[in-house]
Amino acid sequence: DWMWYIVVVRGELVGVTDDFLVRYLCENNAEVGGG
Repeated sequence: DWMWYIVVVRGELVGVTDDFLVRYLCENNAEVGGG
């Protein structure tokens, strides 16, 4: 889906989609669950 998340990146608040978040976590070898 396309829900938005507010995350802190290098001290800055950045809005990202869960799709971006999933890719980011996968690229960083983190386990991602859910759906």
